[in-house]
This record gives sequence, C-alpha cells and structure tokens, in this order.
Amino acid sequence: MERSLSNKAGLFVILLFAISPFVGYASYTIIDKDEGPFLLMFSIAAIGFLLYEKWNLRMATHTIFFLFFCIFTIFSDLYLTGAQGNVNYFLNNEMLGSLLMLIVIDNIYCTNRFYRLSFNISVLVILIAIVVIIIQQTINPRLMMPESEWFRFSNYEIEDDRLPSIYGYLGGMHLLGICFFPVLIIIIEDFILREKSVLYLIFFFMAGIVVSFLNKSRFMMVNAAMLFLLIPIHFGFNIGKLVRYLVIGFLGLFLLYHGSKYFGYDADQIIEERILEKESGGIMAGNAGSRIYAFTVFKELFPDNPVLGKGRLHSTKIEESRDRDLVRLISGITSQIHVGYLSLFYYYGLIGGGLYVLFLVFLTRKLIRDARVTGRWGPLIGWSMFMVSNLVIVSLDIFIMGVALVLVFNNYYLQQQEEELETV
Repeated sequence: MERSLSNKAGLFVILLFAISPFVGYASYTIIDKDEGPFLLMFSIAAIGFLLYEKWNLRMATHTIFFLFFCIFTIFSDLYLTGAQGNVNYFLNNEMLGSLLMLIVIDNIYCTNRFYRLSFNISVLVILIAIVVIIIQQTINPRLMMPESEWFRFSNYEIEDDRLPSIYGYLGGMHLLGICFFPVLIIIIEDFILREKSVLYLIFFFMAGIVVSFLNKSRFMMVNAAMLFLLIPIHFGFNIGKLVRYLVIGFLGLFLLYHGSKYFGYDADQIIEERILEKESGGIMAGNAGSRIYAFTVFKELFPDNPVLGKGRLHSTKIEESRDRDLVRLISGITSQIHVGYLSLFYYYGLIGGGLYVLFLVFLTRKLIRDARVTGRWGPLIGWSMFMVSNLVIVSLDIFIMGVALVLVFNNYYLQQQEEELETV
C-alpha cells in the first residue's frame, strides 16, 4: 500500500497542508484566490485514486458522523439559506473539504521517511512563523498578510491589534491559534521522547509564549499554556520538580518581559489594553463581554428554529448578512455569536449540532485510546486546542493544517506501535 499511487497522492495532500501558509500566499499572490479549492481538488484526486485501486474506502466512526454532518450542512445551505449549488459552492465548501481530508487521512499509510520529512518541514514552518511574527511586531506588520487585512494597521498602534504571523492567508487572524500551537506541541513532544537537549525544549516552550503574546489574543495564550501539559505527562510531577519548573518559568518570563522592553516592545501596554482591556472598562466589558453576550443572543433566537437551525445566513461583515434578527441584536456590539458551539446549534439546530458533537466525542475518544497505547499525548492536546478555541471563536471546519497534521501524526504513532507489537 505504501508504494501505491493512491497512497502517494494522499501523502502529497498532507504535505500541502504542512506548507499551506505558503500555498495560500502563492495562491493569493498569483491568482488572487485562497488555497482551499486547490487542497479540496487534490483531496478529491487522492480519493479518486483510492477508489480506482481498491473500490472501497475506510472511514473511522468519527468520519462517518462528520459525513452525516456535512450532508446536513449542504442541505441547510441549499434549502434553508438558498445557496446556489454550483461548482463554486462545492469547491469553497470548507465542511466538504474537512470531510475529504478525514477520508484521505483514514486511508493513507504514513511511512517512516514521510514522517521525518513532514516533521522536519513542520519544524521549519514553525521557525519561519516565529521569525515572521517578530518582524511583524518590530518592523513591518503587513509582512505575509493579505492586502484585505492591511486596514487593521492604518489607524491603530501596532500594540492594539492581533498579528497573524504566516497564517494570514489561510482565512483569518484566529488561525494562528489552531495551526501553530497544535503543530508546536507535536514537535515539542517528539523532542522530549527523543531526549533532545533541554535547550531545544526551553526554546520552543518560550517560543509558544512569545508568539501568543505577540498575537495578543487571550485564547492564543490559553493554547500556549496547554503546551506545558507535556511536562507532568512526560517528566512526572512532585514538589521538587514543581519548584524547578516554576523557577525556570519565572526566569524565562522575566527575561522575555525585560528583553521585550529593551527592544522597544511595550509589554505593559499589551497587558493593560489587550489582555486586561482597561480602556474598554475591563475584561467583562471588552471582548470577553461579547462572548457572554453571545449566550443572551442565543437564548433569544435559538428557540425560533431549534431542530433544523436558522441556516448560515449571517456574515461577520454586518452589511452582507441576510440574518436580520441576528443583526438586530448584535449590531454595534459584536460581529457574530462569538462562541463556536452556540453558533453551531444556532446555524444547524439540534440535528446538525448533535451530529457535530458526536463527531467531536468519537474523535476525542479515539485520540485518548491511541494516546494510552502510544504514549504520545501531543495529538490529543493539539486537538483539544481546537475544541477549546471554539469556546471563544467560531471555527467549526477542520480543513486546516493544525488538525490535519495532528491526525496524521497520531495515526503514524499508532501504526508504529502496532507494527512493533507484531514483530515481538
């Protein structure tokens, strides 16, 4: 299987995900289009090769539930919101892309050579992402950013807005959190288990903190904190080690804080205005308040369409939204129902939302079981970052590099463990 054309096609799709920030950059630069349709078409081609060679596809339980969810979202789009079911609709359908990605991952065999290649590429991408966000903060905030986002830095101080690093061309400022950190935790865990120098570990742990701080989003900081779950998992936890980790962490933060001020980065302003939001009246009156308000909006509107949902009529660009009821409640306060799971049930009702939750449950259960077998908890934590992120953002599709690589690497670890047991 590993030498088959279909497997090579599937692995090529995964490589495209691994370098997707640069695929997106090239796509926007050359033809002014995002990378999604290209990844989707390559996924279709890979599945086509699979069907040609063996006429059947493996689908994990979580993939089957996502299949049903994807079908429901297409029904919702076509019959509840009146979307045009043309080629352009399907090529830009991120839920369909997510389904195809899952099917590809379920049916490929990841070789040792491919793992090392994709892992090394991921390390390089992470290093570039770190360098780019530092340059965005200190020299040029528009580096590796679509022109459509340049307006963010025309009226504000650089300390006032979020920086996307290399992930701006993938569709939103928030994607750094669910692309960078899930891949970073895979890298750190690999270095831990290969007993790399502690300097490597300190560098990448600190890099996670730096990137989250430069991005200035609180949920990025939560994802950065989740990296440290690897410490008790792989090094154990006792009072002596706790004190050691606290001292190292304190010294690291101390050096980062004063080092940033030395280079002209106003860390105090970030803490006060972006994290604590003092100018907005505090956290509860700022962005966090919009998440709390989301529950109020959901409570008022969800009962009108509880079973099938309202459909995805809304656009975060208020002037383009066709959901007048939602706009009436959020206009001037926020841009959407700013909690992913609430948006899920508002758009797709109990049926669609229920199918998606079942997908989450079965995939999470698989990752827990696999981690117990392989001893690799990075994929589970990386996936948890995606789920936690949807408590404060809306990013329901998984057609993104962070999720793709986490699932591929997890399958590789399980595959290696099974092959080792067979040789015993």
